[in-house]
Amino acid sequence: MSISGLDGASGILFLKFTDRYKQSAALTAWLGSLATALRLSLGPLASGLSNRFTERVLIMASGVILSLSMVLTGLSPNVIYVFLSFGILGGIGRSFAFCPSIVMLGIYFEEKLGMVTGLSGTGCDVGRFAMSLLVPLLFRFFDFQGAFIVMGGIALQIVVMGALMRPLFVNQKISESNKGSRIRPELKNKCCNVSSVAVTIPENSITIEETKEEIYTCDEDKTPIFNFSLLKEMRFVGFCITMLLTTLAEQSAFVFLPAFSEEIGVLGKIGSEYTLAITSVFITLAKIIAGFIYDCRLVRPYRVYFFNALMFGQVTVSFVIPSVKTFTQLAIACALYGMFSGLYTAQKSVVIVDILGRDKLKYSYGILMMFQGIGVLLGPPLSGLVKDINGRYDVAFYIGGVCMLVGSLIMFITNVVYYVRSKNNNKQVDKPGNLPKTIQISIIPTDNLKS
Repeated sequence: MSISGLDGASGILFLKFTDRYKQSAALTAWLGSLATALRLSLGPLASGLSNRFTERVLIMASGVILSLSMVLTGLSPNVIYVFLSFGILGGIGRSFAFCPSIVMLGIYFEEKLGMVTGLSGTGCDVGRFAMSLLVPLLFRFFDFQGAFIVMGGIALQIVVMGALMRPLFVNQKISESNKGSRIRPELKNKCCNVSSVAVTIPENSITIEETKEEIYTCDEDKTPIFNFSLLKEMRFVGFCITMLLTTLAEQSAFVFLPAFSEEIGVLGKIGSEYTLAITSVFITLAKIIAGFIYDCRLVRPYRVYFFNALMFGQVTVSFVIPSVKTFTQLAIACALYGMFSGLYTAQKSVVIVDILGRDKLKYSYGILMMFQGIGVLLGPPLSGLVKDINGRYDVAFYIGGVCMLVGSLIMFITNVVYYVRSKNNNKQVDKPGNLPKTIQISIIPTDNLKS
């Protein structure tokens, strides 16, 4: 909630940094985008440290780091110090909390993952909504330094929340359900792998009961910290590129939406604060709805395609926003933008599970965050640079719409290729006499068993 709240208030902070340090829009936009970019691009590092020190330890450490960064930002005399405190140190603190929190959902919950992801994502948007209203009040009553010190105190709540995330080992449920199996007692709370081999056997010469028992051997020392071999999967690479371009577009929109509201003169500064609040409310509602939709039996087999289709709706809204003239029109556009965003952005981990499988989530989500970090790093500075050239903020939404359209088309093409290949593979397997029956059984050398 605190992490996403700071991201949601990025447009307000952009205006405050501009007023205090009097720098160009392109340079000032780098302050917020650098912190968010590091939060995402350090995903593989956060995943690796989680494997080594557990998610709980990393989340608690992130609360301390983020709180320190907020206090130092409030005391920064110039924009260079803000780059170091808010951008770099703050980005590290955000990353060490965000990625492990998402991964913990995949560890805790096996069923209804879409619903759980959607409901948990609402906490992020409650934070966006609350901080978009709270941050202006903090600056109004406590000035620049006091506001950041209070935000540092809010960030310390991450330490408390992290302490609640008790680590659960993947094989815990398996160990408890196989108390009578031949597993060494000292291996029970360890990471274990199954030694297995595929053997071709006539279908009627082995019973189902004989294949149920699996024997586990300890292989915790071989658990890799990083796994970039997942980038060999074409569909996953396409998804990562899509989210890079989509994040570039969304981050630009959230940063420049308040400034665009002031530019067209709807309700002044008060209207600029309401635009982010309206967007956050509808993102929250959409994430709750998305959780139920993605777990619906009719939608579940086609979640990846449904995810892709929703992106085209957000593309349309992005192109419409620059043409609005009144606050009512802008509010409706913000509501639609938030609705489409919430319907798919919270379900990224679900899509990854559908593409690669649950066992790859810890590594793949960190890689995805790295791609998103590149988009965040490029989006606002690029839009800010164009604004400095032509003097208008509406170009940010045109650039975002184009990038999002390209990303949507990339994911659409990879989905079509995957669908066609799957159909061709199914036709080959269905041919009579094509393949023998294959059964996978688990084996282990007898010297590894405890007599």
